[in-house]
Amino acid sequence: MSDSFEYKGVVEGFYGKPWTFKERQDIIKFMGKTGYNIYIYGPKADELHRDSWREKYDDEFINEFKKLVDIGKEYDVDVSIAVSPGLSLIHSSEDDLNALYEKYMQFVNIGVNTISLFLDDIPWKLQHEEDIKNYECLAQAQADFTNKIYEKLQKKVENLKFILCPTEYWGKPHVEYHEVLGEKLNRKIDLMWTGPKVCSEYLTVDDAINVSKSFKRKILYWDNYPVNDSVMVPEMHLDGYIKRDKKLYKYSKGIIINPMNQAYASIFSLKNISYYLNNPEKYDEKKHWLKTIKYFAPEICEEFQHFAKYNTKSPINDKDPEIITNLISEFEYLYHKDVEKASLLLKNESEKIENNYQKIKKYLDKNLLKDIEKWLEEYRTISQMLNALSTLVSSYYEIFENAKIENMNKVKSNIKNLEDITLKMVQEETFIGGIELIKTPLKYLKYAKGFIKLVEY
Repeated sequence: MSDSFEYKGVVEGFYGKPWTFKERQDIIKFMGKTGYNIYIYGPKADELHRDSWREKYDDEFINEFKKLVDIGKEYDVDVSIAVSPGLSLIHSSEDDLNALYEKYMQFVNIGVNTISLFLDDIPWKLQHEEDIKNYECLAQAQADFTNKIYEKLQKKVENLKFILCPTEYWGKPHVEYHEVLGEKLNRKIDLMWTGPKVCSEYLTVDDAINVSKSFKRKILYWDNYPVNDSVMVPEMHLDGYIKRDKKLYKYSKGIIINPMNQAYASIFSLKNISYYLNNPEKYDEKKHWLKTIKYFAPEICEEFQHFAKYNTKSPINDKDPEIITNLISEFEYLYHKDVEKASLLLKNESEKIENNYQKIKKYLDKNLLKDIEKWLEEYRTISQMLNALSTLVSSYYEIFENAKIENMNKVKSNIKNLEDITLKMVQEETFIGGIELIKTPLKYLKYAKGFIKLVEY
């Protein structure tokens, strides 16, 4: 038995702005250099992929896609085309079957031999009268249609591989849909699953075994990490690849990674994940995360690591970043014992962030820098907030010692400054550091205003 996965891939399957062809070329080259072996094209925002799936691609698109196929062959990365017709597909329609076949053949003719059919994010029941008359359930209809398109393509494509993303692609491993689809679907067709959730915190051997039994074949994981679409758009996912069982390769066909809308920021995660995919049992979360940082930022390893630690919140690590919880916890402790030490703690963190910001801007790869730029600017805003909070908590105790007008005005000015910076953080499109980082300045603003009222009274 191999000590790695059969499929080690990337699916451009997110919602939002698709990558450019230049970005795809760079991704595929990088994939080949780091052990990945399949790239699947399937961005939801491509109308011809999903909403207008019956329409063929124009020559310009096909020519650009052929470049991807050729690059893939050069770098040993299988390039697959996916179509997502489920919103309007009539499973019993010969016209729809032929339309999809002709569309796939556009790509077969330029060298594609792995075909993907995505039936995710559509209604879980049959929608058309023709299908309701011909099939007992959605799974039966999908199996019948998929088998037919597979058989038609098999006559034309040498060494055809076929991947299906089903409609119930997450959740409990044993449901009727899985059983029916698994029983009726051609065993040569691979089936995808994201785990117990759409974005699963854990991928376990037990789940892999159980869902594979239902589907009557080893499951192929579609892993929704580090993807940042849906409500995750404000986040930048730079954590390690965690909570994936090291023996998963024994019980699944592989893992296909769904990356972020930011292609070059995704490359950071793909490098890290490659260590797991190529040798799962020897993958070390912390060691390989640091190794990834050193690969991309050798001159500023500590600085970029600090920034990355502010960007660990994701579906597989839903807690606030540890670096923040530790900082706030220590600040709260010191605040009740020695305000000046509490103030100094925040000021030191503020200065560290500003220093890191300047070095990252100077030394980081330009493509990666462009992708993370908005998050880097919020990182700097956090520096300004921490400095403003430090100044405020230090100043409002002065009014107890001497409630002079100038001291009162100084505190009021510091309140206004922190309010402005906190509002700026709230208004930014990005979200790093976690919710406690937003709540903390609000809390101490209220405290400060309370002190003012107390002294003025």
